[in-house]
Amino acid sequence: MKNPLNKALFVAAVLAISSLLPVTAASAAPPADAQTRVIVTLATPDSAPGSDSIPARVDALLATLPAGGFRVINRPTTLPYLTLSVGTPAMSVLQSSGLVASIERDGTVSKAASGETRCKRVKRKGKKVKVCKKTKPAPSAEEIH
Repeated sequence: MKNPLNKALFVAAVLAISSLLPVTAASAAPPADAQTRVIVTLATPDSAPGSDSIPARVDALLATLPAGGFRVINRPTTLPYLTLSVGTPAMSVLQSSGLVASIERDGTVSKAASGETRCKRVKRKGKKVKVCKKTKPAPSAEEIH
């Protein structure tokens, strides 16, 4: 490309094509309103058992959270647990709330996490037999880091 006109056309073409491609660095960053799924354990009331119902305690807790900053995933009526999807402001409220005993990140548990048994049929001495092997469990997050 010794001709300056060809070089300019080449640069212009590269710039035009690159402007059409998605920006991967911006899409890799989490959105500002990213939410985290959590399991909230309600604190037990100091008063006599049964005097404060679980649904009433859940309602009181949800009333303290910022509007639009959370979504209820699961709300059992007889257990003191609640699964929520929360943003940063709602998480701050949960962490400082006296209505909450604990907050745990919700995660997916797979068979591979506990080790899986795989079986297959093979021929041994002319007979088909079932052979099973237990696979190693997947490494936990603590083992990886």
